[in-house]
Amino acid sequence: MFLINPYIYGSGGTDPVPDYIALYKFEDNGFSSETEVVTDYVAKYEFEDNGTDKSDNSHDATMSNVTYSDVSGVSNQGKYGIFNGTTSYGQVTDHADVQNIQSSSCWIYLNSFGQNGLAKIWDKGVPRLYVNDLTDNLIFAIAFSTKNGVWGSNSSTITLSTWIHVGATYIMDGNIANNAILYINGVAVTTTKTTTPAGTLNSLVGQDLFIGNRSALEKTFDGNIENLRLYNRVLTPTEILSIYESEGSTFDATMSNVTYSDTGGVTGQDKYGIWNGTTSYGQVTDHADITDLKTVSCWVYAVSSGKNASGRIFDKGTNATMLQLTPNKHLTFYKIFSTTVGLWSTDINSILYNTWYHVAYTYDMDDNVATNPIFYVNGVSVNITESITPVGTMTSDTGSDLYIGDRSDHARTWDGRIENLRLYNRVLTPAEIQAIYNFENT
Repeated sequence: MFLINPYIYGSGGTDPVPDYIALYKFEDNGFSSETEVVTDYVAKYEFEDNGTDKSDNSHDATMSNVTYSDVSGVSNQGKYGIFNGTTSYGQVTDHADVQNIQSSSCWIYLNSFGQNGLAKIWDKGVPRLYVNDLTDNLIFAIAFSTKNGVWGSNSSTITLSTWIHVGATYIMDGNIANNAILYINGVAVTTTKTTTPAGTLNSLVGQDLFIGNRSALEKTFDGNIENLRLYNRVLTPTEILSIYESEGSTFDATMSNVTYSDTGGVTGQDKYGIWNGTTSYGQVTDHADITDLKTVSCWVYAVSSGKNASGRIFDKGTNATMLQLTPNKHLTFYKIFSTTVGLWSTDINSILYNTWYHVAYTYDMDDNVATNPIFYVNGVSVNITESITPVGTMTSDTGSDLYIGDRSDHARTWDGRIENLRLYNRVLTPAEIQAIYNFENT
């Protein structure tokens, strides 16, 4: 599984509503997919099993002595390239698109600091981005006619045997006063200019781009590289952080006592998670982006109404914001207000046991007691009853972890299957809910 936007299912087709905050397929883990961000790269290399450029520019890398993983790398990411520290490299034929690289971003996992202690992440003559074993840091260099410019992060900012997201930006306009900005795990780090450039900026025309090495092939990367992105503009700190968060494990669920199917679930879909009705759950650490979610969509297959006859599909703080199934075989949605909780339910027998359903709710989270959620079953809005009218001001669920198939005290375990849980921070339209249902049910 890899970050997907558009998301292509085995049945084919482009995801009609790809701006989810997170999507959980539950194929064999709780990894989340987030909508891909900052997509104007001139080249992108995922290294799943080759050096194919995933942009529309066809700057494919010829890979030599690089192998590929059989399992996912960085959390929600796909597979990765494995560089052997001696003879591995990727080579991209020179092109105008890669003669003006002003930003780069990728994930690295170092076994060592590479051949001769100076492992190259990417190199186009000079500029280049690499790591240094003498100071355990990240270094960016750029060639000028009289003296090259060199910038490095602080010592000991690069750690072996762990996945790290690294980025670099530099304005390629020939101004010797420009400084590189280096990023580690989405955040700009203290960067020192160790050599001040002098003269004029060297031309990069005619020099191939090397990945995991340089043209002399004596600075081989020793470890894994994944999701290398190259841009011909300077990305902002916010954009670098958004790439790190979208590609990393920000919204991954820690799964406990959940098993996974060996076969597909809903027609056209992949595998699914199986909750045992007593001890299963998924837990996602709280984050601002998953606070007061306005739309939740998923497929469910209930065997019973769950633990204590109130199996939770989704819960963000006990009774703060949640969706559950009751013995009357209807869905209920809670939202806490300061005086009286709001409670809404679908009709009795709207969700029968041992049957797959697509279910969704939308709720505006606008602190208006007159606002009602909209429930959808199999892509169509259904009748709801307001069992309890909310009173007071809405209570935010910020600070509460997100639970999937249970709640925080583990007293409301789902009994059955869940597949393709989508989280959005906007209210989807009826047409969008219908489009998701049609897309996933093919």
